[in-house]
Amino acid sequence: MKGELKSTKHIGLTLGIVSGLFHAIWALLVGLGVGQTLIDVILPLHFIDVIVGIGNFNILGALWLIVLAFVGGFIVGWLIGEVWNFVVKRVK
Repeated sequence: MKGELKSTKHIGLTLGIVSGLFHAIWALLVGLGVGQTLIDVILPLHFIDVIVGIGNFNILGALWLIVLAFVGGFIVGWLIGEVWNFVVKRVK
């Protein structure tokens, strides 16, 4: 059907990989010791005035962060694909 997505799994994988990659980059920045500096620059740019402290780097915590971000991204991407296909089939 025109407009229908071929595979909702591909959308899930794409969003999961992107989400996991962003969180892997964040974990790397924290590991390199620049996480706090980055937060100190970004939050005021969004008019956010809170005291936030970035904790110490933990490799197991970083791996969990990346895995959970991937899983969450996959689920959200898959759901978006399913909703998209549902709407395309119903709207003619």
